[in-house]
Parts: sequence; structure tokens; C-alpha cells
Amino acid sequence: MLPDPKDKIEEQNLLHAALTAVEGEEPNKARAALEKLLLMDEKPATALAQLGHLEFSAGNYKEAAEYFRRAREFRPDDAGIALDYARALKMNHDPTAHAMFCRPA
Repeated sequence: MLPDPKDKIEEQNLLHAALTAVEGEEPNKARAALEKLLLMDEKPATALAQLGHLEFSAGNYKEAAEYFRRAREFRPDDAGIALDYARALKMNHDPTAHAMFCRPA
């Protein structure tokens, strides 16, 4: 039996509020909604990735990398999150970024 989408309506509303706040250039409002979502969602990859984007946009690359790293724990096969993680590491001058994509032959 499929889960009832109404069971996750509050989480979806918070995510929508966060994305609307990002579009409206209200990062503090977006951050508050996403942090609340982290407390409710069992697998908060989307909220973590969005927090990573907020930190990246603010130039906080170390914090962004940490959010993307945590998001990858929930979605290890998500190429977008992996790329965002590597970009944040690179911008933070972390040598791990190079190792993620450049393996010795």
C-alpha cells in the first residue's frame, strides 16, 4: 500500500515556504523553514541540500560542504548532490574535491 500524501503535507508546505523564500531573496526565512523540516523528515536530503545551497550562495563553503555531505548520506547515488558537494569542497580549497572525481589510472 502506498503512503498517503496527506501524511507529509506539513513537510511539503515547509519545503514550499523555503523555496519561495529563496526566490524572494529571504535566506533567513528559508533557513528557518528548512531547519524545522530537518526535525520532521526522517530522510531530509532535500532540506540538507537546500541548506547547502543557501550556505554556498552566502560564500560559506565549509558549511555548504557539510550540508551536502549529510545529504549524500541519504541519497548516495544523487549526482547533483555529489557535484554540489565537490564544488563546495573545491571552493573551500579542500583536496578531497579532486579525489572525488579524479582517480588514478
